[in-house]
Amino acid sequence: AKPTGSQPHPAPNMGFMGFAEGPRPMSGGWDEHTDKVVMKACNGHPGDPGGDVMNIEAEQPIAMQPFVIPHAKMSTADICLPSWITTRKVEQLAQETEIGGNDILLALSPGFFPDIQILQSLWTLIGDPDTSGIGLVKYACEFKDHMLEGVITNQGLKKKEGRRGYYSMLPPSMLPISSSGPSFGKVVVLVTDPRYLIMRQMLVWQALSVGAGCGFPRLYEDEFLQCYIENAVCLGGEELERLALWTVEAHRQPDKVKIVFAEDFITEPEIVMRGLSQFLGLPNVNEELETASQQIVARQQNGLFCPRGGKLELECMLEVVKEFEEVLATLPQSVQAAWEDKMSMWPQLPHPRVASLGMSMQQHTFFVAPMWWASHDFGVCKPCSYAHRGLCRTGEDCAYCHEPSHPARKRESMKTRSRRKRQAANAQQQRIPSRTPSPRGLSE
Repeated sequence: AKPTGSQPHPAPNMGFMGFAEGPRPMSGGWDEHTDKVVMKACNGHPGDPGGDVMNIEAEQPIAMQPFVIPHAKMSTADICLPSWITTRKVEQLAQETEIGGNDILLALSPGFFPDIQILQSLWTLIGDPDTSGIGLVKYACEFKDHMLEGVITNQGLKKKEGRRGYYSMLPPSMLPISSSGPSFGKVVVLVTDPRYLIMRQMLVWQALSVGAGCGFPRLYEDEFLQCYIENAVCLGGEELERLALWTVEAHRQPDKVKIVFAEDFITEPEIVMRGLSQFLGLPNVNEELETASQQIVARQQNGLFCPRGGKLELECMLEVVKEFEEVLATLPQSVQAAWEDKMSMWPQLPHPRVASLGMSMQQHTFFVAPMWWASHDFGVCKPCSYAHRGLCRTGEDCAYCHEPSHPARKRESMKTRSRRKRQAANAQQQRIPSRTPSPRGLSE
């Protein structure tokens, strides 16, 4: 029978009933190298060079259900964490005193962990010297010295000179980001369609199983999605709720917390990198910004968040969202109703782009942001003069910003416009040189 309830952590490489070696999923890019990376970086093993990551307290209960994959559960919230994370220490993170105003936090959903290729560029941007030489990564946990939950579990935080970069899967209430007391100086919240993030989280659970030496689990999309919606397997907390809390926090502390959409790294990398540099208080022109931008562009050919497989990356991400909707439609009505209830808050969130995404989720459609959103989010857009009157003929393809928060521009009177036209015509006429008559005989 399958183990039930809380179990002591299994010895490395010890199998469990309920695990079956199955074919690697095509979308996850699993291969022998991936297994080694996960075993070493995500969990670690005694005697392994990367084994310092595993540091499990004997008194910490390890949950196994519903997929017989070992994980830890927070006692204060419905939050699952990797089994090697010490939940007692994580619960004290909000009171951490070794955080400095120069430290940068990246709020990163677990669904972003597989195949994420922007982390080194972000650490390069802020001047973190510890990530040079890292190429393409399989999982975010390869940057183990930057995972906040892992650092606090193993060696604890220590103040250092200069900027430090960390990432965390936790909600804002559990992190030191308040305006009073020790706090991260800036927080960047990476966002995309939660349906994509939830489906990609399946790969993280598979990684946790392999990393714990339990083999490759055979997970099924419908079982996983139903368990997730019923709050049984939520790494870092429930996705919709956590991202909603970060959105509210960004509205409350706009100078400290910034919402950044993953799609903008793909479509407008230069705007995003320069915008982040300005938000973080870095010089507009510096070597780190140039290097980080070049790294982003160089890695686009492989995919910044999702393996492209010869397709456009945004197309690949939309296919994952489509898969979510197809699986959701097969689940019991009670589960579908629970999902509708979870996302009911999103259209009311205080961020217009997040709210628009929420409306698309309610309609079970795909959300593709207009091209001006990235410029608007970083304050470098140019408002469309016709959008507020409903007269823009370009619509979603307009290069000018349609965000309704821009004040309506009052159109000049016909008299003023006519005068401007006359002035422009006179100025043009004055710039045209007078024509010299041709000598007699040449014009005949």
